[in-house]
Amino acid sequence: MQQDLLNDALVTLRHADQEGHPTAGLHPTSRLIAEVLRLFREHQYIQEFTFVPDGRGG
Repeated sequence: MQQDLLNDALVTLRHADQEGHPTAGLHPTSRLIAEVLRLFREHQYIQEFTFVPDGRGG
């Protein structure tokens, strides 16, 4: 069971960057993660991000 979604998302992004992957899949996500990604894009740490609805959650 995951306890810290934001930490898990940041670790996933770091590992993808270290391995040279152009994309990284983050799941599950939250509004906080979306806001952090928006700030990363605004400050040009990432190029873009998209959310793909999976039909779960609220």
